[in-house]
Amino acid sequence: MSGNGLSEVAVREALKAVVDPVVAQPIVEVGYVKAIAISGTRVRVAIELPTPAHGAKGALAEAIEAAVRRVSGVSGVDIEWSWQVVP
Repeated sequence: MSGNGLSEVAVREALKAVVDPVVAQPIVEVGYVKAIAISGTRVRVAIELPTPAHGAKGALAEAIEAAVRRVSGVSGVDIEWSWQVVP
């Protein structure tokens, strides 16, 4: 953790405000957030959706980026997308 407040805990806390409109639940609670990596002032968030054709992926990307950028010390956000289709 750096002195500017940028940490995995701070990023995860910020992501709790991001709600998937399809299931109407926070992405942290439904398990979409698989990993958070910090390199300097850049943050990479690995997101796993339940389907590659998720209807709100664009809205989620905007909300994730906005939430993470509100964390002190963040200069950039990268989102790594994956999916796990559950029958």
